[in-house]
Amino acid sequence: MEALIAWSAERYPGLTENFATGLLDHLELLRGFPRLGAPLRRRPAIRRLLHTPFYVYYRLDEEKRRIEILRMWHVARKHRRRLTDNSFAHRVEDQLGDAMQIQLL
Repeated sequence: MEALIAWSAERYPGLTENFATGLLDHLELLRGFPRLGAPLRRRPAIRRLLHTPFYVYYRLDEEKRRIEILRMWHVARKHRRRLTDNSFAHRVEDQLGDAMQIQLL
């Protein structure tokens, strides 16, 4: 997420602070409402939350009471269909070591 905010600050310096604040506020909602995002049809363990212009893909770990942010994907990017196939889900799961984690309330 830091890379996304840095990229945004470089290209849109006047808008980045509002975008970052809004994104963090949106992610904070997940602490109290972890099922806010819709589950992916083919991989219901992975959920998707829209924070325009990005989809935030995450997984709820109820045992550890946390949310793992897996990936952010710009809605205009091509090949969005690939996000719901099993190969994407496996790639995401392989990257969980780098996932951002949010503790549930």
